[in-house]
This record gives sequence, C-alpha cells and structure tokens, in this order.
Amino acid sequence: MVIPVALSFRLLGIGVWQARLPIVLFGVAAVCGLYSLGRCLFDQRVGLGAVAISLLLPLLGETHPILMSRQVLGEVPMLCFLVWGIVALFGNARGKPLGIGIAAILFALALHTKAQALPFLLLSLLASAAMAFHRGDRCTARSLAWCIALTVFAAALIMCVQRSIVSSRGQLATAGQDPYNMVRDIDAVLTLVVTPSPVARLRAVVFLLVTGIPTIVGILAHVPGLNHRSEDTVPTSIGHYMVWTLTSSWLVWFLFVSIAYLRYIFPILFIGSIFVAATIGRLAHGDGPPALFHHAARSLRTWPPTRSGLASVLLTVVLSATAIANVSIVARMSTDADDLGLTDTASLVNEHTPPSATIETYESELFFLLDRPYHYPPDEVQHRLNRRTFLGQDIPIEYDALTADPDYLIVGDMARMWHLYDDVLSTGAFRPLETIGRYEIYERFR
Repeated sequence: MVIPVALSFRLLGIGVWQARLPIVLFGVAAVCGLYSLGRCLFDQRVGLGAVAISLLLPLLGETHPILMSRQVLGEVPMLCFLVWGIVALFGNARGKPLGIGIAAILFALALHTKAQALPFLLLSLLASAAMAFHRGDRCTARSLAWCIALTVFAAALIMCVQRSIVSSRGQLATAGQDPYNMVRDIDAVLTLVVTPSPVARLRAVVFLLVTGIPTIVGILAHVPGLNHRSEDTVPTSIGHYMVWTLTSSWLVWFLFVSIAYLRYIFPILFIGSIFVAATIGRLAHGDGPPALFHHAARSLRTWPPTRSGLASVLLTVVLSATAIANVSIVARMSTDADDLGLTDTASLVNEHTPPSATIETYESELFFLLDRPYHYPPDEVQHRLNRRTFLGQDIPIEYDALTADPDYLIVGDMARMWHLYDDVLSTGAFRPLETIGRYEIYERFR
C-alpha cells in the first residue's frame, strides 16, 4: 500500500487527492474482481448482483467500498488482491501453472498489505485442498497445495526485497517492513487478534445486527453440502467451498474473538455479497430482484409460511431499507479535504512556524503535508489505547508528549477520540494558537 502512494506522490506531487488516487484505483479493481469472482463461481447475474449489493447494502462508512476507497487503509488493496487471486486460481486458467503462479503472487501481496487475512486465507486453501483430495480431484488438490507453498514463498520474498530496499537507502528498520511483527507481541495479540472481552463481543453482535444480516443469511444458505448444483464441476464446487470457508471463518473470528473494529467486518461483507446475490437469485428462481419481491409479497399471503418465503420477506425488507439509507449516506459524503481543515492546517504550520520547529501530533494524514519535523507515539501506546477505549480496561497510558521537546501540538479527531493529549494540555505546557476545521493547534508555552 505504501509503494503505490509513494509512486503517486513521485509522479503527481504531494497532496490529498494524490494519496487517495491509488486506493480509489484499487477499489475499482476490487469491485471488478468481485464481479469476475461471482461470474466465475456462479454466473454473470450473481456477479452483477454482488457488485450492486456491495455498493447499496452497507449502512456505515467503514463498510462501504466507496467510502473505504477514499482512505489510505489496507483493506481495499487487500481485497483487490484476494478476489483477483481467487479468480486466477479458479477461473479459466485453473490448474494451469500460470494461474497458480498469479494467484500465489496476488495472495502474497494481499498478506503483505494486511496480515489480518493470513489465518483465513490459509485455512480456506488448506480446507479446499483437503476437500478436493477427498472428492478424488487430485489435480485441483495438487494445484491448491502448490498455491499454498508458492504464496508462503512469495510473501517471504516480498518482505525480504522490501527490507533490502529500505536498508540500501539508509533508513531505519520499522515494523512496517514486517506485517507479521504485531503477532510476535503478546500484548498486541491479546488486544487485536484474540480478545475474549464481553464489551467487544457485545459490540460485534451489534455491528452484525446492523450491517451483517443479509451476509449471514447468504452464508448460511450456502453451507457446503446443502445446495449442490448439478451444473457445478468439482473444481467450481471447490471454489465455492474456498470462498465460503474464507468468509465464514472471518465472520466467526469477528464475532467471537476480535476486538470488533467496525472496519474489520468490511472484508466479510464485501466478499460475502456473492452469497447474498446467489441467495436472492435462488429465491427468485433465477429471475432477479423483481421476482424476489413478487415471491415475498405472495409469501405474506400464504399460511403457514415456507422457509424460502420467510427468507425472501426478510431479504426484501432489509435490502430495501438499507438501499434507501445507503443513498443518503453516500450523498452526504464529504469530497473536499479543505472543509475539514487539513490543507489549511498544514499550510499554517509550513508558512508560519520556524523551519526547525518540531510538531507533536497523532493525525497521520498531516505527516506527508508537513515540511517540519514531527513526532508521534509508538505502536505500544496505540495498543494500550485500544484496550482502554474498546475493551473498557482501566490501564494507564504511559506516554510523555514532551519527549521530543515539541514546539507545537496539533490535536485532531484521532487524538481527541483517544484523549491522548488531555494530560499534557492540563499542565499548561501548551497554549491554544488556532482552530482550523477539526484541528486544534497549540503552541509550546516556554
């Protein structure tokens, strides 16, 4: 993710839209990949339906492809690499060395972009290989085994190449060169990966009830073995099984052990939209949404209701309500960074502070716009903030904001949410200088 943004800066200059452009392109590619995956595993109608559902169903910004594509986060590029990797593996080139190699490279790039997908991708590949072997499809099982081995090799190679490039430029080693560095920190694992906290579990249930009901229905409707289609070949059914295992295992993790960040559910909803579209197609007997609505209306007049009738009514109500709400959410989307004060804040700092002034801030979007030295807390502070804010744990935040002897402090949405600088501001070490949009600028009182 860093390399495309850096390349955009190098070619187009440094700015907000230059930072967003690569992620927008990844978002477009991910949506196209979703269509291709739906068509590969089912048919063209399911592919188009999955795209429509992924764009019309999400109720919250952290689960919407358009809004997520406006942020420099790892989820969208990861999903782009994942869906196209599965298409390469089970598409027209399935079983061929070229398709396996392309899939392995794309999977490795997905894992390097965001390591969160690692357990679910490996589990789905291993389970699919075992299923293919059990069904006697040795060719598909062998292809999946090769894909697993090449994915691991490619991921290690990418990490080594990046480390070599960074070292050759004389830069210090950072955790960003190793996406798996976090899992070696037991404190980070217990905060972000395995979090058996009642607070997190309640939040996960609420998020799923608000955003995930159609996806859960789609996943349950495609439990392996319940709905075998006569036209499916063994490799295609293995592809169904892999995608189902990927999304369902991700969903189980989110519900039972994750810290339940809202955007952690985004990959589940995005890929799971294929199963929602396939379920709608099945309930509509392949005739699309109008037939689904007609079937739902007929079911309301039938007693006792059938299982498919109840499902069609539920999906019709949820899809209609969320689509209407979704349009208003996207319509209110802010498109101008100046409205939030980002560029004006950076301009004030760059033009009205001494060149040697050090800036303390936790607003990462400011970093690439500042022409001044800046300082921010280490990752360990973020882990403790997560535990205090999301898990309700009463733990102290041992961070001295004066460590770098900053001349200015900028407080934005992130620092305000975490209450990160409340203590140092209460000491009078800084005095208010100006407020621009969502940013509060403080000057060191010496």
